[in-house]
Amino acid sequence: MKQINFEGLSFQEINFTQKQEKDEYQAMCQGLYADDATEHALNPAHALRTLQALEENPYLGKIMMFWSQKNIVGYAYLANFWSNEWGGNVLHIDEIFVKESYRGKGITKSFFEWLDNTYKNPQKNDIFFAKAYALEVSPKNPKAQKLYEKLGFVKKYYNYMIKV
Repeated sequence: MKQINFEGLSFQEINFTQKQEKDEYQAMCQGLYADDATEHALNPAHALRTLQALEENPYLGKIMMFWSQKNIVGYAYLANFWSNEWGGNVLHIDEIFVKESYRGKGITKSFFEWLDNTYKNPQKNDIFFAKAYALEVSPKNPKAQKLYEKLGFVKKYYNYMIKV
């Protein structure tokens, strides 16, 4: 699954046989959670566990690597869930990260265009056709909020709760 969208930009599932891709993913995860825009740090073992879980159980989701030329410039972790509220599959963008030196170049916008072509194609009739996208954004990250709003996301005021 590879599609060129933007000046040499491509999006493809992580190749679990490539150590470089797994190492880059783990480093970018640390970068995402070290950023001031996140609410908490990431235990490095969790990123490794995610890699192992997705490699062994692809139905849990996928990691999409963002490539510009021959460089990995970002990633997104995608997971599906079924929603009565939205009437079908919701594609949850659990994490999205673009390396700092590549930000502001349209990569995230191009990624969502790719998602629309891949997951919201009305010609597709399978259960992975996305009725909606969902993501979380920290109130500490107004630039990301503004970008997502430009891309058509709207705020829903639910209290996301978790018990660990």
